[in-house]
Amino acid sequence: MNVVFLLIGALVSNILGTTGASMLLIRPWLRMNKYRLTAHHVVFFIFIVSNVGGSLTPVGDPPLFLGYLKGVPFWWVARNCWPIWVIAIAILLAMFFVVDSINFRRAPAEVREFETRNEEWRFQGLKNLGFSR
Repeated sequence: MNVVFLLIGALVSNILGTTGASMLLIRPWLRMNKYRLTAHHVVFFIFIVSNVGGSLTPVGDPPLFLGYLKGVPFWWVARNCWPIWVIAIAILLAMFFVVDSINFRRAPAEVREFETRNEEWRFQGLKNLGFSR
């Protein structure tokens, strides 16, 4: 579930921007991993969601926004650099999977069982979307 969450975070970074996606997703990320939270959880979140994830649109990455202001078409980077983005995200997710699997196997049996017992995804607060500007 952690790898899927980070992949979704990388995609959301291109829509909301790296800062917006990071602010939106950091609390659920920390809550998902609260029983065995380590530094690698935070580091890979920063790499994937806060940095590399938003590198396809000017909304996601401030240097691309400056290029957009100087005349680079909005979708130019997404059209031309998506294969590189996919490779970078895939490598980071694979590295995270290896490190996180090792960390999961090292956790006590009670923690492993408790963490995987009630895995579910839910979205709350959708009704509040109408109140945003």
